[in-house]
Order: sequence, then structure tokens, then C-alpha cells
Amino acid sequence: MLVCTRVLPGRRKECRKTMTARTDSIGRVLWLCQHCAWQQQGRCWCCGAARTTSAKGLYCDRCRIEAKRASWNRYEPSPNAHRAQRKRERRRNQSDHRKAWRKAWREKNPDRIRAYKRKEALNPTPQRKARERWWNAQPERQAKKREQAKRRYYQLHPDRPQPMCRECAQPIAWTPPGRPPVRCDQCVTPSVLLKRKKSHHIMTPCHPTMEQQAA
Repeated sequence: MLVCTRVLPGRRKECRKTMTARTDSIGRVLWLCQHCAWQQQGRCWCCGAARTTSAKGLYCDRCRIEAKRASWNRYEPSPNAHRAQRKRERRRNQSDHRKAWRKAWREKNPDRIRAYKRKEALNPTPQRKARERWWNAQPERQAKKREQAKRRYYQLHPDRPQPMCRECAQPIAWTPPGRPPVRCDQCVTPSVLLKRKKSHHIMTPCHPTMEQQAA
């Protein structure tokens, strides 16, 4: 079985259609391509119908739409190919050679890393915002932020004066560690008082009187 190797007009590809054998008047076998004959006669190269394009045209109106759709489907990336490519990239980034290269690059370019982080923080992407919300909702992250807030409070208030109630302006019996309450047990709502009784971290610490603390 032979295929046609004629280069199509206006294109860089061959015909590649199956040729048919014919015998002439003196008994010679001639191999002819019916599709190329259609194209030279001004007909569709695919189906043989009449076409309205120039001499370099190949398809009729219907076959031209089908050929364009097939070309789009042929070059459109599939989801499986995209997932396979990402899997190969993850496997490559997890190699020891790649990790050593990244570590050496970070140690050599601290200024560029700092500039990249600043640029990303000033113009965060939706993916970065979603990642930050997820990370801030983790229990270990919340515990770390509480410890940082306490450490900062102790730095700003080294003496830590006796807290006063915002409602009755009476001193609250309290000693560190932890943040002082802003209202005493008599001024808070019943729901808050119940939470203080259930949680040792929220309730007002039971300490001696002010005279005993001063002594």
C-alpha cells in the first residue's frame, strides 16, 4: 500500500492519503491519488465536494470547520498531561540535588529573597490569602501568636501595674503570667463568669488581698 507524498499547496505537509492502482491502455500500472486529483479540480480534498476557496484551498466549508476543531483538540492540553507534568516537577524538586541547590542559592542571595517576600506581601495573590487564612486557623499557629502577644506585652510593661476594673474602677486581684482581665467578677456578665469558672486560662486568678500581695 502506497501513500501520496505530494506536498499540499500552501502547506508544509504531505498528502499521506492512500493511493489507488490503475492500468492504462498499454497495461502499465499507475498509482494515483484521488484526493490530490480532487484538489486540482477545485473540489474538496477530503470529501470531494465543490469548494469556493482559491486554488490553494483544500476543504469545503463543512470540512474546514471539522479540520479546525480537530486541530484545536489535538493541541489542547489534557488534564491528565498537566497532572503528570506537575508530578514530575514535584519529584524533581524533592531530589537531594535540587534541595542542595536551593539551599546554596538562598544562602548566596539573601537580598533577593527578601525583595521577593516583600513584593509578594505588598501584592498578595488570592492563593496566598487563602493559604494565610488556613495557616492562621491552625491551633499551633494560634498558640504561637498568643505567646508572641504575651512576650510583647511583657516587654512594653515590665512593671505590670495592678489592673483596674473598667466598670467599678476597683483593683483586680491578679498576678502574672498572662494578660490581666479588664473587668472583675462582679461586673462581668453571667455567661463570662461561667466561662471563667470552667476555664483556668480565662477566669480571674484567685490571689490574696492587695495588702498581702504588697507584703
